[in-house]
Amino acid sequence: MRGAELKGIRVNFSLDHWEPISVGDVIQVLNPEIFINKTANMILESTIIQESGERQTMTGTLVLVETFNGDDPQNIFG
Repeated sequence: MRGAELKGIRVNFSLDHWEPISVGDVIQVLNPEIFINKTANMILESTIIQESGERQTMTGTLVLVETFNGDDPQNIFG
């Protein structure tokens, strides 16, 4: 039940290139613009990779690691 609630804490990203990452990979996030002021480990939940003409894009969603492992969540906004 807590895992379902933690899925509500997500970080969406969009890149103008492809990165060699896959769903399930642990990604380190640091972004003061969204109040993540210290490095936090998050899991890549989903990605969309697109190519059109000369343009490659990648979008994705990251969720807290604790969403899947059952541990107590850490405050990533501290």
